[in-house]
Amino acid sequence: MTRASFRLGALAAAAVCLAAAGCGPGYQTAPVSGQVTWEGEPLAGWGVSFQPISDSPADPGPGSHGTTDAEGRYTLRTVEPDRPGAVVGRHRVRITPPAGGYDPMDDLGDPQAIQPPPHFLDGSIEFSVPRGGTGEADFHLQPAEP
Repeated sequence: MTRASFRLGALAAAAVCLAAAGCGPGYQTAPVSGQVTWEGEPLAGWGVSFQPISDSPADPGPGSHGTTDAEGRYTLRTVEPDRPGAVVGRHRVRITPPAGGYDPMDDLGDPQAIQPPPHFLDGSIEFSVPRGGTGEADFHLQPAEP
């Protein structure tokens, strides 16, 4: 084995190890899950998105998204490449109703017809993903105060 082929093999092995560890060009990912509720009740079919925030001009990495299940639970996956988790560090969070979700004329008390307060839609909520990940990225929506 020549020295050049040994180096090439070592570089390839390092790249595989980094990919398996959730590392990418300048970022690391970790598993993230949680629950979204409205006045304590789980919300099904809602979108949850995390967008990394960077204080430098460097690319902070891909955003992540998930959709709540019947219990309001979600698990994030990165957008590109599609992998479990979210980038470690600070994120802007958006919580969005299901497609066709809010109908102000719905007076039947349908929990899917809830209009979230603006700060859940505009990205002003922040969440920090720890290196080890978290299963407690919970968001509890309440009606906006008049």
